[in-house]
Amino acid sequence: MGVGARLGLVLAVFATACADPPTQVIVLLEAESGALEPAERVQVRACTDFDGDALACGERYREERRLDDAPAPIPGRVPIGPPRDVGSRFWIEASLLAADGSVRASARATGAYLPGQTREVTLTLESACLDVTCGPTETCRAGACVDACVDADCGPGDAGPPPADAGPSCECPCASDTCVDGECLPARRVDQVTVGRFHTLARVGGEVLAWGENTQSQLGLGEAMMGALVDTPTPVPTPTPATQVSAGYQSSCVILEPGELWCWGN
Repeated sequence: MGVGARLGLVLAVFATACADPPTQVIVLLEAESGALEPAERVQVRACTDFDGDALACGERYREERRLDDAPAPIPGRVPIGPPRDVGSRFWIEASLLAADGSVRASARATGAYLPGQTREVTLTLESACLDVTCGPTETCRAGACVDACVDADCGPGDAGPPPADAGPSCECPCASDTCVDGECLPARRVDQVTVGRFHTLARVGGEVLAWGENTQSQLGLGEAMMGALVDTPTPVPTPTPATQVSAGYQSSCVILEPGELWCWGN
């Protein structure tokens, strides 16, 4: 099948299919200036199928970058999603590391995925939390250790806001549509699609989705996914929103705000 034919097929799928929107969590990384001064690097670890034991969950995502990298890792955004059923939970930790590798400050969050929704969770590394050590399911706020759960039913004081009401029900052509004031709105709008030899990239707003063959890491999903065949659109971690995407033969490139060019693959 030629590239033109495959591109037509991909566009047809996005234009006509009533596909369910992805279930994912967008982690927004923030830090107070006082917390950044004694640190050299930021480390992000995540367990995408958390069962309550942070020490035994096994890392599904891990990244470590210098604070003086360009573009800066903080503020930044990390998308994660459930590896299997959407009934699973997530655990994520962001830490500021000193030059000797010691942890200066950490922030964590645990919670449940919301089926068919994108949920935003903010991790703020606070100067008041420098050298404060909390348990694996706790996070530091204002210098004290509190429950890291961000769900609505976590308990007094630690609950995040409940999911927004989708509004009154109405008959929509796609199950993933949202009814707002009696009008059916599509779950997501695809802004750009590009294809390589055996892989595809899509841009939805500032988010990059990738799927297909990953023999040369052309999907940008990290070493753990090297060589995998990914059959569903999967979020690509980027530090800032993307404005353009382009797929090569076995490579991919994106332009990130405010104009940085990132490429991977072969």
